[in-house]
Amino acid sequence: SLRNSLDLSMASCSDVGAYIGEKALNHACVQGMARNIVEWGKTANDHSISDRAWNAAAMDGSINYNPVKYEILFSHWAGMARVYSSRGY
Repeated sequence: SLRNSLDLSMASCSDVGAYIGEKALNHACVQGMARNIVEWGKTANDHSISDRAWNAAAMDGSINYNPVKYEILFSHWAGMARVYSSRGY
């Protein structure tokens, strides 16, 4: 679910910050995640992107195609939606 994905992403940010002993990195990671979700939302509302392009991009950004199980790569999803749209999907 989306909630599980967000929880995992937040935990990943926390782990990276703890690993290098830098709390600012954890904060920057979470801020970056928030920006990616905002970008994803704007792209989702872009009427020039077809459902076909959006759904193809969803596969690229989903749990099946990235190394962290259940994590959604929001910026990748949005970016690939624009790529597929430019290809005429």
